Amino acid sequence: VSLFFFMIFFAYKKERIYIYFSLLNLLSFIFFSTLFAGDLPWVGFHGGINYFWFFKLAKCATFFGLEYLFSLFIFDYLQLKHNLAERILRGMYLFGAVTLCITAKTYHDLLNISHFIIWPSVIDIQIAIGLIIRHLGKSPKRERARLLLFILSPFLITVNADFIIKTFLNNIEVPYVSMYGWIGTVIIFFLNFSFDYQKISSRLEYLNTELKNEVGEQTRQLQEANN
Repeated sequence: VSLFFFMIFFAYKKERIYIYFSLLNLLSFIFFSTLFAGDLPWVGFHGGINYFWFFKLAKCATFFGLEYLFSLFIFDYLQLKHNLAERILRGMYLFGAVTLCITAKTYHDLLNISHFIIWPSVIDIQIAIGLIIRHLGKSPKRERARLLLFILSPFLITVNADFIIKTFLNNIEVPYVSMYGWIGTVIIFFLNFSFDYQKISSRLEYLNTELKNEVGEQTRQLQEANN
């Protein structure tokens, strides 16, 4: 899926939502791979990097990358203005958060750092979701906002479910379901893209047919005038 939308970005529209969605899929694959770290041949006793470095890169640093792309994806999908200063500020925060995670010496240091730097990301995500809700009503962008909320709903529902189960119910035996919610979001976005492409293709085919008919009619009229 990541490769598909990466190719779509360069081959066709070159809209940033496609490259954002491509990178979101790539990073989500890395992020959720931590759930199966013990089975990965390049992690831990299998060889390759140790668990601590894998956790810092795949779980912590990747999370901030996902949050960064998630916010940009929502901004661009809603066709909102995102000025250069905001992009620079988000980029600086991403760089700082990733650097702090990677340079952590121990699990304890990483945990303390994460508790401190995660809150700006949480606030940024809430702002991005708030933008969707804000445009659900009487807004020129309400159709895109409603469609985006529908696309993201499986992921948002399962993320909140994981948060409730792990935080309030303190149940660590139940597996994370947000991974499946993200798969649902990917499927819906893929289907939406397919429907849009079909509409564009049908429209172009219709215009092409109409153009041929008009050229044929004008040719016929010209021949009649010459006769």
